[in-house]
Amino acid sequence: MLPLVKKYFNEISDLQLSQLENYKNILLDWNTKVNLISRKDQDNFEEHHLLHSLAITKFYKFIPQQKVVDIGTGGGLPGIPLAIIFPQTDFILIDSRKNKIIALQEIVYSLQLTNVTVINERVENITIPFNLAIGRAVGNMRTLINWIMPNIRPLQSEPFLIYLKGDDVFDEISSLNYKYTIKSIKEILDLPYYQDKYLVMLYK
Repeated sequence: MLPLVKKYFNEISDLQLSQLENYKNILLDWNTKVNLISRKDQDNFEEHHLLHSLAITKFYKFIPQQKVVDIGTGGGLPGIPLAIIFPQTDFILIDSRKNKIIALQEIVYSLQLTNVTVINERVENITIPFNLAIGRAVGNMRTLINWIMPNIRPLQSEPFLIYLKGDDVFDEISSLNYKYTIKSIKEILDLPYYQDKYLVMLYK
């Protein structure tokens, strides 16, 4: 049962591990009907998707009642794994593709995640205020910042964006006028897949 999660995230409780396993099984079942993740990558779901999402927890601890928007969430990544680990934080999953949202609503209901809301909308069109945005290689960071800036209300001394990117993060970050921290995911996941994967946190 999720041996890689157990190996690299041994602080996760048995209950949370069980929830993550259920999430994996439900998502892969839905993936036969709706393309939530690449079908070529299904066999690597734990290594390429769950570990990637959970990597955030090694660098940042979400805060109770913090409102976190997951931009272009697709199959609920990274939002659903993080919602399982931080049940007191409010996660809002946003995607513009209705078929994915329908699947996500069913997944969230099946997992009984009361701290997750699912919204079918483009992120630039939402009007709700939130404290933090998260995302996983959705697109260019400058574009993303322009989308979220009207509604972002970061908590004091906290980042307003946590983003998972490849090594193009260095080119993009150099043109942005924000304080930032970049972490190499290979520091915590010594697997070949993570050699060029990074996490960036941006601050106002």
